[in-house]
Amino acid sequence: VGAYSSSAFCAAGTGTAASSTVYLTNSTRSAVAGVMTSVGPAGTGGAVPTVRRRVSVPALASLAVNPADGLPAGSNATAFAFSGGGVVANQAASGPNGWSTAPCASRIASQWAFAGGSTTAGNTLTLSLFNPAAAEAVVNVSFITEEGVITPQQYQGLVVPPGQLVEENVADYVLGASDIATLVAAQAGGLVSTEFQQVSSGATGGVSLRLGSPQLSTTWRLAQTTVLLHSTVDLTLANPGPAPASVTIVLGLASGSVVPHRLVVPPTSVVDFSASATPGLPQQTPYSITVMSSAPIAVGRSVE
Repeated sequence: VGAYSSSAFCAAGTGTAASSTVYLTNSTRSAVAGVMTSVGPAGTGGAVPTVRRRVSVPALASLAVNPADGLPAGSNATAFAFSGGGVVANQAASGPNGWSTAPCASRIASQWAFAGGSTTAGNTLTLSLFNPAAAEAVVNVSFITEEGVITPQQYQGLVVPPGQLVEENVADYVLGASDIATLVAAQAGGLVSTEFQQVSSGATGGVSLRLGSPQLSTTWRLAQTTVLLHSTVDLTLANPGPAPASVTIVLGLASGSVVPHRLVVPPTSVVDFSASATPGLPQQTPYSITVMSSAPIAVGRSVE
């Protein structure tokens, strides 16, 4: 393909609960060629199933690819290297319990943060760590819950070898938590991290695929939110810092206005803000959300 000028990295720790599809979109007026390298988790003896193939994304068009093609059934991760710019990647996970979509990462990073997740009865939360680089990554993983910070010893100094996908079941060490923030910090190297949430409640269920944020921030923007009938919309605010974070939540409407909501997120804590159950917030009307904080935090949104 020649010298590579752009990349994308996708990881879907779905196991056999859902299948994944990656959508490549080319915003330029020329076809962009590339190579995709897909891997599954290491098998018996440490062997890593790997498939490498060429792709070409047509000009001003999208291409759907199956990253699991040629791999054993289960989770997978893919690194894309393109000979030109202008291509973005999104991945979708679909199965009997529903579907979810999330952007793929455009770069590796030394930290990833997630706000939101649950390991209560009927819920499964899987953390994926994908290292597409040539050097190993060594990471520490911690979790913030309403009960405080949890730092499992087995997740400190966790090694992710080059070109490999490592999966961890969060419930192994964080059991029965309704709101979880996950923090991944690399001691050495870099990687890409996603989470896959499976929800089961009686006869209903759902799935959620999430790409972590490569950094905390004092400002978070959600372009469009709508609370529909029989649905819930919640924001999870995670403060890993040592001081309280004063947070202001501002809604943007096409017409009219809503009084901003203010709350405090205690240090090393998680707070849930329900957009669907808070009096005075619009129902069945689209609006944007801006979250401003006095200290860097992570923010996640869940819709059921």
